[in-house]
Amino acid sequence: MVETNEIKSKINKENNGFGKKIILAVGGVAVGTIFGYALQKGNVYLPSVIQGQMNFTNFTMLKMFMTASLTSSLAITFLNSQGLIVLEKSATMYKRNIVGGFIMGSGISLTGACPGTVLAQIPQIRGTLWTLFGGVVGATLFGFVNNYISKLLPSTPPTPKSSTTVYEKFKISMLKATIPFSLMIVLVLSLIESKFPWQVDSGVSKSISIFGSITESRVWSPYVAGITIGLMQIPSYLISNNGLGCSSAYVTVGSKVCNAVNCSVDYFKSFNTTVRSIFGPLLNLGIIGGAYLASQSNPAPLVEQFNNQSILSHFLGGFVLLFGARINGGCTSNGLTSLGKLEFSSFVTMASMFAGGVLTSYFLNK
Repeated sequence: MVETNEIKSKINKENNGFGKKIILAVGGVAVGTIFGYALQKGNVYLPSVIQGQMNFTNFTMLKMFMTASLTSSLAITFLNSQGLIVLEKSATMYKRNIVGGFIMGSGISLTGACPGTVLAQIPQIRGTLWTLFGGVVGATLFGFVNNYISKLLPSTPPTPKSSTTVYEKFKISMLKATIPFSLMIVLVLSLIESKFPWQVDSGVSKSISIFGSITESRVWSPYVAGITIGLMQIPSYLISNNGLGCSSAYVTVGSKVCNAVNCSVDYFKSFNTTVRSIFGPLLNLGIIGGAYLASQSNPAPLVEQFNNQSILSHFLGGFVLLFGARINGGCTSNGLTSLGKLEFSSFVTMASMFAGGVLTSYFLNK
């Protein structure tokens, strides 16, 4: 643990240079642009697709998510095996994972978005700027109540002997855990695909193959989108020494506003360090830009662009979404990065998120 902290300290000092800040900024935009492009081209950003997953009428989101998680796991395992990154232990906070995941899932059903996809919706979907604003408010308010939530839903700090991942628990190498995890995902995806072909959910010809969708269709298969997003873990880690994550940037924006009016909140301090304050927000900005570029060849259906949700619905949905995401420590970072590292907390969060999303969808459509 001491060695890991020393390495982290060294990395943080290196991140304070002007040149490193430029790399973080350019890298954040570049990674975010590819991320946003893939989200849009895979139609994973559409509210109907996301809400359709929660009522089991469209499986595009699950296919993309599982493929991205598989690819993330392989990418992170490779980087770790080559000694190119330092993987930190996470705190054990199952109560927060359950409560936060459930609230976040409800927010996903309400908005038809997650912290990352709402950014991809901005170029085309009316009202999503209010979802974004609600998210910033929710993430910022969480900073003021974090201490109370920490007491109500306590977490256990990691120790050198704590087993927070699957491979630590079974005392095996990360690779030996990643391989069966990946094979399990492939098996599940194969079963889902046999019953619910991606072409049907995406509205393209059944003659178009998974990888043929790149050139033969305006819509990518969710598997191509998932692989593309998962591979972004590599530049994200190499540039910022952190995996993909979107919700922390909402806190960074809120913390900047807080600083401007001279309010003092301890929770915001870690979001004002170089990596968090530069790479994260610019990654999110890149997602918006990438989605815009993709929309030029894959415009959203008019019924999606001009949805009938009120401004208040967008705002409250975004608020609930990001408040829940911050309780459990993130959405993308949990679903892709932490799951890619095979952390137990991420499995708990994802199960709770889908439970919250499905249950909320049930009551909304009842």
